[in-house]
Amino acid sequence: MMNPSVIPSRPRHAREKGFALVTTLMMLVLLVVISLGLLTLSTVTLRSVSADKGARLAKANARLALQLAIGELQTLAGSDNRVTAPSSLGDGSRAQKNLTGVWEGWKWDGQGSAPDWAEEKEKRFKGWLVSTNKQGGNLEQDFAKEPAGEGAITLVGADDSDAKVEAQLVNLPAASGKPAGGLAWAVFDESQKIDASLSAEEDSDSPERNFDRLTAAHEPGFKAVTTAYWKPLDERKAERSKILSRSQTKLIGVKKEDASFHDLTSGTLGLLTDVAKGGLATDLSTLFNKEELPSDYASRFIYSGTSSPLAPPPSRATGANPLPSPDPTWALLQSHYRSYQRLSGSDNHVDLSVSLVDERPNIKRPVSGDALLHDPSFNRLQLAPVIAKSQFIFSLAFGYGGTLEDMWKAGSARTSPAKLRDTYMTWLVIDPVITLWNPYNVPVRFSSANIELYRIPLAFRLYKNNVLINSNYTRLTNTYTVNDFGDRREKFYLLKLRPETGQDSLVIEPGEHMVFTAHNWKPHGDQRATEEGLLLRPGFNPPAGASSSPEIGGITTMNLFVDSNGVKSGIDYGKSIRTVAVKGGDKIGVEIKPERAGNDKLEEAGGREVTGFMKYYLGDGDQRKLVGGIELDYGDRESELLPAFDRHDLPTIVVDSSIPTANLADGLAAQRALRYKEPFLIATFQQKTERDSRFPSRSWVNNAPTNLYATAGLDQTEDFAHHQFEFKWEPMFDWPPDSPTIEISNERNRGYGGSGVYAQSGTELASFSTLPLAPAHSLGQFTHAPLNSGGQLPLTSHATANSFAPPLLPADKVNASGTRTYLDHSWLANNALFDSNFLSSAADHPAVSGIPARQADDLLRKFFTGEKRLPNSRFKPYLGSESAEEITGRLKDDEESYKHIAANLLLEAPFNVNSTRVAAWEALLASNSDAAAILANGKTEEKEGIPVSRNLPSVGPSFESAGSDSDRAKWTGHRRITEEQVAELAKEVVEEVKKRGPFQSLAEFVNRRPGSGETSRSGALQSAIDRIKLNDSVLDPSQGFSGQTGANAEAGSGNTADGAPGVITQADLLTPLLPQLTARGDTFVIRAYGEAKEPDGRKITAWCEATVQRFPEYVDPSDQPTATPASEVNRTFGRRFHITSFRWLTPGEI
Repeated sequence: MMNPSVIPSRPRHAREKGFALVTTLMMLVLLVVISLGLLTLSTVTLRSVSADKGARLAKANARLALQLAIGELQTLAGSDNRVTAPSSLGDGSRAQKNLTGVWEGWKWDGQGSAPDWAEEKEKRFKGWLVSTNKQGGNLEQDFAKEPAGEGAITLVGADDSDAKVEAQLVNLPAASGKPAGGLAWAVFDESQKIDASLSAEEDSDSPERNFDRLTAAHEPGFKAVTTAYWKPLDERKAERSKILSRSQTKLIGVKKEDASFHDLTSGTLGLLTDVAKGGLATDLSTLFNKEELPSDYASRFIYSGTSSPLAPPPSRATGANPLPSPDPTWALLQSHYRSYQRLSGSDNHVDLSVSLVDERPNIKRPVSGDALLHDPSFNRLQLAPVIAKSQFIFSLAFGYGGTLEDMWKAGSARTSPAKLRDTYMTWLVIDPVITLWNPYNVPVRFSSANIELYRIPLAFRLYKNNVLINSNYTRLTNTYTVNDFGDRREKFYLLKLRPETGQDSLVIEPGEHMVFTAHNWKPHGDQRATEEGLLLRPGFNPPAGASSSPEIGGITTMNLFVDSNGVKSGIDYGKSIRTVAVKGGDKIGVEIKPERAGNDKLEEAGGREVTGFMKYYLGDGDQRKLVGGIELDYGDRESELLPAFDRHDLPTIVVDSSIPTANLADGLAAQRALRYKEPFLIATFQQKTERDSRFPSRSWVNNAPTNLYATAGLDQTEDFAHHQFEFKWEPMFDWPPDSPTIEISNERNRGYGGSGVYAQSGTELASFSTLPLAPAHSLGQFTHAPLNSGGQLPLTSHATANSFAPPLLPADKVNASGTRTYLDHSWLANNALFDSNFLSSAADHPAVSGIPARQADDLLRKFFTGEKRLPNSRFKPYLGSESAEEITGRLKDDEESYKHIAANLLLEAPFNVNSTRVAAWEALLASNSDAAAILANGKTEEKEGIPVSRNLPSVGPSFESAGSDSDRAKWTGHRRITEEQVAELAKEVVEEVKKRGPFQSLAEFVNRRPGSGETSRSGALQSAIDRIKLNDSVLDPSQGFSGQTGANAEAGSGNTADGAPGVITQADLLTPLLPQLTARGDTFVIRAYGEAKEPDGRKITAWCEATVQRFPEYVDPSDQPTATPASEVNRTFGRRFHITSFRWLTPGEI
């Protein structure tokens, strides 16, 4: 196997004048104008030789066959925008199953309805790479349907007819016109096989290698293959690089029957070209390594590929918070890529400083037009804790206050007899509770946040000892004093979220939910709850009577009976009252219902009152910045979704006789009453969960749980199954640990999410997304990029490298416009990123988790001089006619090196996704077999099987090893799949390839196929995952559901835990594999045959085999490898093929 860094390329003088013309003529003569006279020449030349010279004629014909094959290969597959695939694709009806076909590479632009995929492939078919005795016969797609026919030449022998390859004999006439010999040939794409000569990885047990291999797999899983015995290739990996041909695998223990011609190969290399558009692919490692993007990327949108987005920002009501365009920018993707720079400390935490976020456009900072498109808040990664839950707890509290004396005097409170004397007055207590969630796999350090929590449409009335006090319900927004009543509109509760007392900051662990509750008291009076705000800290101080913490908190009002005019509306003892006087032992009943007061007509909500509204700021005071919020309106469904509860549904509260009756006359009576508060209702804004959602959905697939801003029911009126948040209220009978209540664990003030919002159903930790520890090595790592974080539906999560059809779009569309524009984010992201881009891994890597710092310039210098591989070790240097020093110097000075570096890189052992070889797919899918998984606690988990980890590092252990803690592992950990599961998966993948192929781009393989039927629901790999039920051991079958709404409701069906990190998606499997995947071959083996006929009728035969490799240089060197070809020769024939090996075969080797 030749070292590609020293393979001869064009000499320095190759651009002499006239050379292009000569090359053109040579190619036209050699490749196109092959006349019968030329074919006859080889026989005429040796015609008069003696019989014992017949072998020379046969070999000459075999060499001619080889040259014809190379010419056809150069003609059909030399251009960049070509894909190669086997004739075994389809329904199996082709008689010839192992021919190599060539198609034009292509991508659908996503506009309008889906194309006819079969027609698109048929009209872009170029030909089969095999000899034919009919002029142009191999250029017809139906050619492979029929057997090669009588007299066909065997080029690959096999007992199994499906593995055998025959080619039609092309007769070569003698001068007399009688047959004097013949030839045959066939070309085989080696990238559809597994490369047995792939050299072993370096330092495989180091943290550096562990990280690198989990993002870009270094070698196939030879030992895991079940359809062939390839374990020797794993056991003797140090010797693999010495293998020069498939037959040499026997030297390290692979038996002949396991070394199938169609499954194993050696020495394969791939070019980094765009099969859809042509040209070299762009290196995003180099592009993103610089702090500033070049001008042509700085304002470019990813989906459209231009400075104009695929869809504009949606129009909203005047005053509403603007939404961005649903088409993300390259600047946003780069910001995510470079976010590893924000890691600090030995624990690799991220500081969530207000100085590092950008304020979202809002009514106080209006932005429109082009400025809105490029607003920093939409074009840079915005990191803040996510609001997982926002709650109101409503309680009644009792205590002795000065107002009671006024009530005694007015006769609205009883003074005698003594045993019936009213000794307390009553307050309504509102306890806001916020659960913040760190959805990332690294710790985040948090200092301060503010939330403006607006009031909900709650109305209530009370019973005292079974007697109704106020026949008309009191609305929450009316519970103010006479003096404050006129100033009650558009008010909110200001919640100041802070660390524990005495601390400047706190760390929220990876995936952790943390509960913040009130630690001080504010009254409604004088609008203090709005103006001064309530202090929320981690943890909860429960009411415990006299033993209560001095930091027990809440908001109080004693204005319990107030009508819409501000007049007191309760009646007790025949007197009008605003609060009710009680005594120990009295029983207070409560009834509630949804009712709007029309007081909170928010401009941001289009000037109307809504079910719920909050604003979320990072920071405090003048430094705070609006980073998100929740807008939710149930509209006409409010009474259905927020049920009325009568006094038999809610707890009856018995007044505690032990409450002190002394009046301290210090104005703190309400605060002291908090020690005795008794709950009756909890109202919750919550993220979708596996078990506790009213509107079931594939919560972590279709509901974007990390979005900081969510709007539902205002102008986005789709069913709430499609939204991020929902709102509910339910009776609350006691404080923790009973439920439903303030759900808080005994460890670190943790709340619950992921699987549920309650202690019985939820998990304290749930890690949704990765913040990279280092530069990405695989495009699959961009699944964590927030390409759909603006709040506009559909809320597709983990878009890149996944392929789930969004339920809001028709199955045959990826861009649906109407009153609103819906985009299929996964399809569009994959279509934009794959094929035209790659990651060289030649970037500045920080020192992290035991991995030393690595600088891009140093990585490239050592790479091109052969000292060390790149972090993605599959890349090999290609020097061409330059020295290593010249290349590194040129790339360092080249401002557009991201466009050019591909010309000096070759990919070792690329794998063509059009392969239909089960053993090859097994080896590919089993890459990283038995590899150590990296954990967030700094340790590694070493177990048998193939690690599949969405997050790197993984917050939790593998689901398979978690035992009784499997529920947490489902929401924080990773998976280990077995060899048997890989074997099943490989078979199903091959079925998908046959059904959908040929893939005319890598993006087509990754994406679903818009249209109708099963292929429109998900991509090939995801469909295979689903069909073998790879996630059944993880998913709770009781949480399965059928989607009911949307243009493609079926796509919304599934399990409510879909998207959890323990539920494998195709992106999880693809991430370490994508750097080696391609849709075409660049290394081909040609088998050629020649025969000669003696005068006595004897036939003399010869077979030869050559390996040819495509290289970056064009056929006509007048065009640089990095340029779009201007030469007609290069536009026709593309990049040059070289013969890299040649040998004669014996009949026994066929």
